[in-house]
Amino acid sequence: MKSEQMEKGGTAGGTVVKKLIPYGGYYTNRIPAHDVELTETGPGTPTGEYMRRFWHPVCMSMELTDTPRFLKILNEELVA
Repeated sequence: MKSEQMEKGGTAGGTVVKKLIPYGGYYTNRIPAHDVELTETGPGTPTGEYMRRFWHPVCMSMELTDTPRFLKILNEELVA
């Protein structure tokens, strides 16, 4: 019924018939390739250098005691 109304209604350029194409993205399971430029965060890598420009809270102040806490963040070993 709706498609008939669309065909009859038409526009100045003629009739417009719309087809619905079902979305099939739910059924594909593609795993993207490893992208070093986006995923590696070690020293000297583009993403690592970019992420080091920002503040990263790595522990709460109540977790800090007299004993140093060893951390590994962005592939660097640090002491808090």
